[in-house]
Parts: sequence; C-alpha cells; structure tokens
Amino acid sequence: MLKIENLSVAVQGRQILHDINLHIKPGEVHVLFGPNGTGKSTLIGTIMGFERYEVLSGKIYFKGHDITEAPCYERARLGVGVMIQRPPTIRGLSLRHMIEICGATPQETEQMARWMGLADFLDRSVNEGFSGGELKRSELLQLMAKLGLTMEDIKEAQKQAAAKKASDKSGAQASGQKNGSNAANTAKKREEQKGKTVRVHNTNTAMGKALAAAMGGVSFDNSAETSTKKNAPAVQNASNDAKDISGLEKRIKNKKLLAEELGIGEITLTDILKELEKPGRDPRDDMPKPILRSDVLDMKDLKPGMILKGTVRNVIDFGVFVDIGVHQDGLVHISQITDRYIKHPLEAVSVGDIVDVQVLTVDVAKKRIGLTMKIQKQ
Repeated sequence: MLKIENLSVAVQGRQILHDINLHIKPGEVHVLFGPNGTGKSTLIGTIMGFERYEVLSGKIYFKGHDITEAPCYERARLGVGVMIQRPPTIRGLSLRHMIEICGATPQETEQMARWMGLADFLDRSVNEGFSGGELKRSELLQLMAKLGLTMEDIKEAQKQAAAKKASDKSGAQASGQKNGSNAANTAKKREEQKGKTVRVHNTNTAMGKALAAAMGGVSFDNSAETSTKKNAPAVQNASNDAKDISGLEKRIKNKKLLAEELGIGEITLTDILKELEKPGRDPRDDMPKPILRSDVLDMKDLKPGMILKGTVRNVIDFGVFVDIGVHQDGLVHISQITDRYIKHPLEAVSVGDIVDVQVLTVDVAKKRIGLTMKIQKQ
C-alpha cells in the first residue's frame, strides 16, 4: 500500500533523512520509535507532502501511485492523512484545577506534582508552553488522579518492581536451580496474585466504575474509598491495602473498555501502566554529559552573561532544552538559536548535540533558565 525507496530529505538545506526504505502492506500497522531529532516527523511530513520538506532523492508510492512530487491535496484525496500527537492548550484552566477535577485533593495534587517535576506548572494553563516531556508527565499526572492512585501506591509499586528485577537477576545467575522448581514457584506466585485486593478509592465516578468493570475477576474493597481525603490514619491504612499494584496491566481484563473511558488508545494505556510500575528513570541520562565548569554547580552559581557548554536534551517547536549541569535544563528559544531564519529548531540542532550557550536570565524561585546560542563576547 505504501512503499518508500531510497528516500533522502532535507529541511532548509540540511539533510535529515538518508536513503530510507519502507514497505507497509494493506492491513499492517507500523510504529516508528526513536529519540527526538532523528527524523520521525520529517518522514511523516514528507509522506504527507508538506512544502517545508525537500525530497533530494528516492520515491514514494501509495496504492500504486507515484506521489513523490504530488501536492498535499492530491495525496489526501488518495487517502494519505496525518494526526498530530501534541494535545491542545486549554487556556484559562490551570493544571492544578484539572488534576483536582480528575479526583485528587489539593494536598495530593501538590505531592504528585512535585514528584513529577511539575510543581511550577500547577498554576499555568493546561499544556501552555509545555515541552513534549512535560506534556506526557502532565498526562500521567491526570491519569494517576483519575485512577485514584496515591504517591504511596506508586512508590510501593516501584519498590516491588525493583525488588523483582533484582530477584530475577540473582535467580538467573544462581546455579543448580531446576526448571521444575522454577515452574512451581511461578505457579505459586500466580495463585497468590489471584487473591489480592485492589482498592479503588472512588467508584462513584464514571472512571471508577469503568475501572471496576474492566478489572473483572479481581476482588474490590470500597469500604474506605474516600478515607484518603479525610484523615492521616485512614490514608495509611488505605495505602497499606493498595500497595500491591505491581502487575497492573495483567489485572485489567478489558483494556479496550478502560482505554475508551480514559479517551486514550490501548497501546498508550499499556505503556502508562508499565511506566507506573518501573523505578523512576530518565532515558535522557544515556545522552552525552555536558562539559561542566568547576565554578558552576547550582542555579545560584549562574550569572547573566556566563558562557557554558551544554548538551541538547530535548527539541520542541519553540526551542530547545539544554543541560548545563545545574540539575535544571535551560531553554534556548527558537529566536535565540541562530541569526538566520529557521522554521523549526531541528534545522539547526539535534538531541545530543554539544553546544555553546550564554546565560540570559536566571529565576531560581521558578527554576527557569533562559539561554542563547547567539554568543555575545564581553
């Protein structure tokens, strides 16, 4: 149905794609994975025929038609379409209010937002000026509130996942262990899981009812569903009963029903549940480390005019986030990347690039750092 042969594409004179080959047959679904700046959006935009993408070489065929040079509207008539992932901005509705609408108390909202690194965003309109990573964390925060999960639940799930990983690793290294013994232990664990109790903190909402229905076959205890909102002892008791949430994905019997209730896809729901069980990690930690200055270790050490080296950690529509080694990434607005006109930051930088930046502004209270790549020598 869709066939791409030796496709090379440039944006504003900079080559992004090199000799790409792809064949998608009727009925197939293909998923593209990769870090920011590797050309996923460029490939999709080129297939759609957006003008900013220049085909240097290669061919694109759709339903047997050569659409390499076809305008966007002709491709649309053939059935080529694109959906944008970035959710809309909701101006006038703060993230704090949104989380509370989802079911969290003010105290839970503050606690979860701090854990997600979104405490400074609570009073900002939903999704307004959020980076790609911040958008996903915001969505996770809203889902946690919808599911009635507390920080105690999440931390315990991560603790159990980490312990299980360590146990599996040590078990694999142990010698003399028989396969029959392993099978017996696995069966025993499955039997133990059958009797577990999951606490749904609020079944009065449509979300709570959908979750209960989707997780058919699992016993529920609703006797203290609102106790987490009232007093500290009740919070402790509720969290003790609800701590065992490892294996959430396996407990949901009807993912389609729950995904429809949440307004998300089944694959997205699966990914979210798996991430909630993992010990916290940031995949950007695998990127090259910035070359640090010995006299700059914290935001308080930064002064306007300082010139530093940093690593590009994220590329978004309106700029790039750069790690300069002070535990808080700085933002280089698109207007501060280069002196020449660019439509998108990817035309000048990519994730992982080591760049020179100069400090423009530092707001320690709000944890915001403004940077520029247009260095002004002092």
